[in-house]
Amino acid sequence: MVTARRTEQKNITLSMTEFKQQLGELSRRVAEDDATVMVESHGKPKLMVISAERGEDLLHLERREQMRSWLAKFRAEVNKVQESNPELDDEAATELAAQILREHRVERDAQKSPSANR
Repeated sequence: MVTARRTEQKNITLSMTEFKQQLGELSRRVAEDDATVMVESHGKPKLMVISAERGEDLLHLERREQMRSWLAKFRAEVNKVQESNPELDDEAATELAAQILREHRVERDAQKSPSANR
């Protein structure tokens, strides 16, 4: 009974009211047919419902991108340490870069901590 407009074969867009009325059927379509449901409020997208499998895939991609970003920062820090300390071998430069990044993370986390804002 899904009466919402379709933007693609498995993509469904509907209002919040329609979503609430059709939750059971929409849940089945998302889980079994891998449909995507876009829920709008006052004509603006507010919620997207996807299958758990697709959600896990997105989380995996996000974690992988975070790892790539961290690795790029680490490599840049190793290069900076090597340029500033040409006497260090690769292993020592890598360890020093790791230590510097750990200290930065501790400082950043301390600034984010609620107790740090007292």
